[in-house]
Amino acid sequence: MKYGNSYYCLDLKPKAMLLVEDAIKSAGKTSSGGTIDTQNFLSKGLRSSEVAWIKEPEHSKVFFDIAQLVNKECGWNVGIKECEPMQYTLYNQVGDYYDWHIDQSGPRILPQGKRVRKISMTLWLSEPDEYEGGEFELELYGPDAEKRTKSFKEKKGRAIFFLSDMWHKVHPIKSGVRKSLVAWFVGDPYV
Repeated sequence: MKYGNSYYCLDLKPKAMLLVEDAIKSAGKTSSGGTIDTQNFLSKGLRSSEVAWIKEPEHSKVFFDIAQLVNKECGWNVGIKECEPMQYTLYNQVGDYYDWHIDQSGPRILPQGKRVRKISMTLWLSEPDEYEGGEFELELYGPDAEKRTKSFKEKKGRAIFFLSDMWHKVHPIKSGVRKSLVAWFVGDPYV
């Protein structure tokens, strides 16, 4: 199911960035937001980073509203109904990474029933000069293309939206700290 734009980038307005910063502060301190927990998937070789979960509906709603506009603008027109709890991610150790993966792994059971991740978003929370490595790479082209992927290292406050069935990764950190906010917009399973 590949139609419309491959991805969409936009810059968040200062008001939205203040909301993000507020959400991150609450994520490490409140039980509703979760606490920073090392996600060590080294046994699978998939990921090395730290995450905190942001579960407050008022924070998710801002991004859901943006995702609905992007969904229409890109011509994806996939049925999305809500935003899953968002993930604040820290790549703060040399070598931290997230290997190739897709975000859509079949229907997930959420409190509202079965939902499928349809649109993913990554928001950069670090300036490009605050870390080396850590590029976000997205597979855009087919197997016959000379170069199948595109790398991104964007300014703080820029978000990229893409369909959740697209392969992507975060390259290993060489120095500094890469911070990001990740969101997944879900809807009913495909028929």
